[in-house]
Amino acid sequence: MATREGARKIKGERKSTVQNNTVNNMLRQIKNFKLIDKDKEKELAKKIQEGDEEALHELINANLGLVVAFIKEGNIIQPVFQWRT
Repeated sequence: MATREGARKIKGERKSTVQNNTVNNMLRQIKNFKLIDKDKEKELAKKIQEGDEEALHELINANLGLVVAFIKEGNIIQPVFQWRT
């Protein structure tokens, strides 16, 4: 018969698996966004200042790949989340 402690462990492992799947799905989606050059970035910045929300989303999405690269290369994800524990 399963113990409560064992059930909690299994439930925790499932939660961890779901979280890993979510992160992996997000990383796959980020790969679809193309990087932009500085001229395009300037163009988008002007549109954003004028209130263009679509330009804001385009700029954010274009830079998500850089964020992921910085996290991977610098291994900064661990220190960022340590304060929560």
